[in-house]
Amino acid sequence: LELSADESSDGGGGSIKQFEDRLQQETVALDSMKQAHCRYGQQRYDLITKEDWKFIQNRKWEAAFSQERGVAGIRNPSGIKCLHSHTAHYWSGCKYNVVGQWTSDQVQRLLDEAQSSTDMKS
Repeated sequence: LELSADESSDGGGGSIKQFEDRLQQETVALDSMKQAHCRYGQQRYDLITKEDWKFIQNRKWEAAFSQERGVAGIRNPSGIKCLHSHTAHYWSGCKYNVVGQWTSDQVQRLLDEAQSSTDMKS
């Protein structure tokens, strides 16, 4: 079994594009992702200390740490940047992150197929 770790360049066999298309077609899923991004941005923002803000401001990084940035720093909730970030967010307990759920489901299917193939060879 070989799984690519390069999701940012869509090494997942077209998954990013397929999932983006699916978000466009499924309004409930897109609404759920908007919730996930909103919650993520707020939670990240709430964790920033006054000392952290001084550091951020000195480097002029305020936009990158704003509440409007979602999972993996994304600005567009209908876009997908990194599947591993969505999966980690989903596994951390955010059930609104349907992209993380879809990715988890896809990985599980691949693992099940690999196990089945291994069992057949035994």
